[in-house]
Amino acid sequence: MEWKTELTEVQPDKISIRGRPIGEIMDNFNFGEAVFLLFKGEPPDKAQGRMMNAMLVAVMDHSVMAPSACATRFVASGGSPIQSAVAAGIQALGSHHGGAIEEAQVL
Repeated sequence: MEWKTELTEVQPDKISIRGRPIGEIMDNFNFGEAVFLLFKGEPPDKAQGRMMNAMLVAVMDHSVMAPSACATRFVASGGSPIQSAVAAGIQALGSHHGGAIEEAQVL
């Protein structure tokens, strides 16, 4: 079965993201800019690239006290399978934790 997507193409000796060779992206984009390209399909301008980097830095430490992290740890500590623990963490997401960023989106 072959999956069709406009996001990436992977073939022997060829990887591209949004039609750009991965080597070009590695040479010319930082991580935030590459994520923006992947999501939007076009390279970010300077301000968009800075904002994407800032957003990625802001979310890199999720904290061991976040509700989803606590739920995951509690379920795992009971001997449940890892997929059950991760599911518990996902179920802990809500409007005050995990969903709060939705109010900040710009359409």
